[in-house]
Amino acid sequence: MQGESDDQSDAEAWAASLALSADDISPDDRRRLSGPGLRAFLRIAQQWDLTEGDQYRLLGMADGDLAEESRAAMRGEMIELPVSVLLRISAILGVYGALRTIFQEPKRAASWIRAPNEAFGGEAALEIMLSGELAGLMRVRRYLEAELNG
Repeated sequence: MQGESDDQSDAEAWAASLALSADDISPDDRRRLSGPGLRAFLRIAQQWDLTEGDQYRLLGMADGDLAEESRAAMRGEMIELPVSVLLRISAILGVYGALRTIFQEPKRAASWIRAPNEAFGGEAALEIMLSGELAGLMRVRRYLEAELNG
């Protein structure tokens, strides 16, 4: 499983290289991106039939924080998510976009993320993404991008 370890190390190195902080993205940009990003994530979560717990883990947010921010975003209120959450949403949008290109049918994409996959040592992509780390999200995103690019 050397390839799997290398993939995880590469994803962790990529995530660490970003090393973004609140100072790297202006509060105005965070407010501009947060509502639309969270609304997009919630639509993806619905298509993928994710539990609330899965949603919390994917975004790295506490239960109450996600519920409060989600309600505000759905009402069209201005919210400001942490940079770490915006990065996770970006990774999830990348996974979703790649799956839509590969499968073109939302139900097939939702099935794919739950199916055991040899590329992930027999684990489902969703389990990799639910690891709690940005590196898990990026590992799945990079795998799908490689599939798209041959």
